[in-house]
Amino acid sequence: MLKNNRFYLIKVLFFLMSSLVVYGENIKLDEMLKSLEKNSYEKEIYDLEQEKINSKEKFYKKDKYNGVKTSASTNYDYEDEKFKNTGEVSYGDFYLNVSKDKIKYPKDADTEVVVGINKSLKDMFYSKSDSEIKKLKNIRKTAEYSYYDEIEIKKLDLINLYESYKNNEFEIKLKSNNLKRLKSEEKILKKSYELGSTPKIDLDTLQTNRKNLEIELKYLKENLLKIKDRFLYEFSIDISNKELLDIEFDKKDISNFISNIGERNISRLGLEKEITKENINYLKYNNKIPEVLIGVEHQKENNGKPDENRMYLKVSKDLFYYDVDLENEKISLNQQEKNILKEKEKNISKKLEVEERYNTLYKNYLVCKNRADLEKNKYEIMNLKYKLGNVTYVEVMDVFNDYLNYEVASEKAKNLFNGYIYEILVRGEKNYE
Repeated sequence: MLKNNRFYLIKVLFFLMSSLVVYGENIKLDEMLKSLEKNSYEKEIYDLEQEKINSKEKFYKKDKYNGVKTSASTNYDYEDEKFKNTGEVSYGDFYLNVSKDKIKYPKDADTEVVVGINKSLKDMFYSKSDSEIKKLKNIRKTAEYSYYDEIEIKKLDLINLYESYKNNEFEIKLKSNNLKRLKSEEKILKKSYELGSTPKIDLDTLQTNRKNLEIELKYLKENLLKIKDRFLYEFSIDISNKELLDIEFDKKDISNFISNIGERNISRLGLEKEITKENINYLKYNNKIPEVLIGVEHQKENNGKPDENRMYLKVSKDLFYYDVDLENEKISLNQQEKNILKEKEKNISKKLEVEERYNTLYKNYLVCKNRADLEKNKYEIMNLKYKLGNVTYVEVMDVFNDYLNYEVASEKAKNLFNGYIYEILVRGEKNYE
């Protein structure tokens, strides 16, 4: 068991090393998103799926000419006291039949050899293999859409992780700077307290806030390291000793991207509908057109019988046959048409929801930014009042905590809003027909 675990760990490490994405000192979110399509398990799985489809296409193109079929049998007739040996070899439309009756001695053997070719006129115009090859084009496209679905999910996960990293990074910088400030003020306040100029509650309040900041920073830094590891293991991106740039984007009209959201899924439903229509077309053809088999064969001279050439025609057709597969495919087609209509209506609501969330996040960002600016001014004013002796340090710390909370909230709101724009760009990519 231990040996297997080690082997698996080595494989994982090898994959990470071989597919690792290395950047310069600065990394942008755009660069990370572009790298996912080239370096991911999803791409490898998609390539393997395409190989499966290629294999099926090769199989159906061979049709009847897929290997040589052979069969042989031996029967004993007790009444005539003879063995009858038969054998058949066929390749596509060509066949060779050999039968041999052996009575007592080899000289009494009666051998018949027939060589021939037959052709199904029905399959010449439209065969089952033709139908399957036609469907594979749409099946290949649906596999591609499934890949885009998977990579889209991974891109959205990357955006969320990038947001978390920038939020933690900002909070660490903000609170580290203010921790230095508190430590500097603590020295002054401690001397003032020792001289009897400052009440104990003021010093206790400052020291409690300083300790709380130290606790918060400890776990924020630990979380930041874990996020770095997640970039490596989830996305094969090494960000150690690198700086992640702020979440920003080129100014562009996102209305086109919003209009594309959900359209790939509708297009996929359309492809599935085309596959069902092809099933119906073939089943209708198969039921309507009779099986017409035309053949030519040659029988070799045998026991004094001359060579013989023959031509034959075989016609077969099922009458009054109820094809449950055809009826079910028709019902499925009706269901798919209704599902497409339902999905189109649902998608309109989905796009409106995206616009609604965009407005909400932008509103939250503006409100948080204004409140953060206000709290910063209030803190600076309160600090000045404290120095003038108009307020206590407890009151300063109350405003200080509000200032920190709103600064963090403002940064998170900004990253969430900008990150959501990236989500719209990812979800609205035009990778469908």
